[in-house]
Amino acid sequence: MSCPRSKSSAPFSLRLASLVVAAALAAIPLTNGIALQHIETTARLAPQLEVVVIESTDCVYCVLFRRNVLSTYEDSPLARDMPLRFLDLEDVGARRLVLAEPIFVIPTVLVLRDNEEVGRIPGYVAWADFFHSINYLLARER
Repeated sequence: MSCPRSKSSAPFSLRLASLVVAAALAAIPLTNGIALQHIETTARLAPQLEVVVIESTDCVYCVLFRRNVLSTYEDSPLARDMPLRFLDLEDVGARRLVLAEPIFVIPTVLVLRDNEEVGRIPGYVAWADFFHSINYLLARER
């Protein structure tokens, strides 16, 4: 699930539906009974690699990413080696990135080498899927 890139104001019923979905997702347990120390984060990194999350202030799924995925990521060994950096889609810094293709959904997690995209995770994914994907992308760039 992800937020469309459009800057147009959504109708009230759509915004209300997004809030209901967000509240329902908020009720889902964060770790689903799995201890955090068992999260696989074995990919080792090259120093010029960076993980950047492109988000927008009005995106419900970006808020969910920060709450559900970021909190788990910050407790992982991977975060000590490579903290996540957040950029707003409209930020000047985001426009300076060399992307393989335009960003159509947010949040989008980018793996960058010297500000050039080498991998991405488009849209909101749960923390377990995020860790599988980010480990795959980082291991591929070793």
